[in-house]
Amino acid sequence: MSDSDVSFEAWPTDCADDDLHILRLSYLDGGLSATKLMEDGRYRRFSVNSDTTSDIALSVKILSYSKAEVFELLFPSVVAYRVLDEHSLTELWSLERPNHAMFRVKGHRWTQESPISFAFADDRSWMIVTDWDCVEVLTTEPPVIRSLGKATCEIVEDSHVDASDDDRVLAAPHILDGAKLTKTKRVL
Repeated sequence: MSDSDVSFEAWPTDCADDDLHILRLSYLDGGLSATKLMEDGRYRRFSVNSDTTSDIALSVKILSYSKAEVFELLFPSVVAYRVLDEHSLTELWSLERPNHAMFRVKGHRWTQESPISFAFADDRSWMIVTDWDCVEVLTTEPPVIRSLGKATCEIVEDSHVDASDDDRVLAAPHILDGAKLTKTKRVL
């Protein structure tokens, strides 16, 4: 496979070109159950009563540093997904992409590694790219994206950051859990 086999498509969203951070990824699969194959060839199904049900298979909550806003991406029908460190996708970084953080991609290594998954879905995956993690989703339906509101933001001292770094660090408590997120500039 060569770089010429890889193609991109724009994913127009309010945060497609923003600097993002993945806050939470939840694989919901419509309920709380599991199925286990038994030695005799029958299946044993386990179910847990849940107060909520959902038609959404995968939920990804992201923080846009650029907008200080939290977004949720809802994928109703997921064939496969993966979460990777951005280093695992080096084949994509040198190529010209239509958007910085959110786009669709086709013809890259995952299509060869998982041809059966791609046979059951669209031939393009949905990519969410951050400085640290990347989420890639194969689905039969496009995702829905919605704003969950603004995040509070403040500049704080962080003892884990090298003060000699010229690229000052922004730390923001995220509105969902009150956890502190630290953002540093990535140099490629």
